Amino acid sequence: MDAVPARELERNSAPDSASAQPATPPASDETESTPPRRRWAWTRSPVLWVAAGVGLVAAYGVASLWGPHPDASLQATAGESDPGLVALAGYLNQEVDPATLTPYETFRGVEPWSGVDYYGNPCLLVIERSSQYLVGGACAPAGADVLVDVGAWRGSEVHFDDDLPIGTVIRFHLRADSVDVFVYPIPVRD
Repeated sequence: MDAVPARELERNSAPDSASAQPATPPASDETESTPPRRRWAWTRSPVLWVAAGVGLVAAYGVASLWGPHPDASLQATAGESDPGLVALAGYLNQEVDPATLTPYETFRGVEPWSGVDYYGNPCLLVIERSSQYLVGGACAPAGADVLVDVGAWRGSEVHFDDDLPIGTVIRFHLRADSVDVFVYPIPVRD
């Protein structure tokens, strides 16, 4: 057998130019397009998620620094309700279950009590114990804020507000395990 020269081998193994198809179609003016734009996939970037989380925490922190802070946060105390307290709750036109009444620390001589009415709504009563006077009270649907606003006015039976400017509002806000108190004094005019 005769040896085939290498050039001959290359020529015989090369495909016919007529039968060979190009690997990519030729570019024409109609099909030519710009390269695809790269989309910014921020939803897949953990760095951006972390940065967004840090931003939200920082915004919450700044807002809580400048937001209103309670003048007092009253904690629950040991105590039992009595028939006089239950009767005072009747002035709210709500029947508060006596078994659910919880006392809190006093503020300026008045006592907040929380309880639940027979419909399951949380209630807050603010009483002045020595005179058995209902200073204020409210019930609200579950999940809503329970607030009792008490105004400083002269001539009432109780004197917890004698040193406050007339028109000052004291707000009692029932929380999960405490009652926050905010004092909003009326500006004194010159």
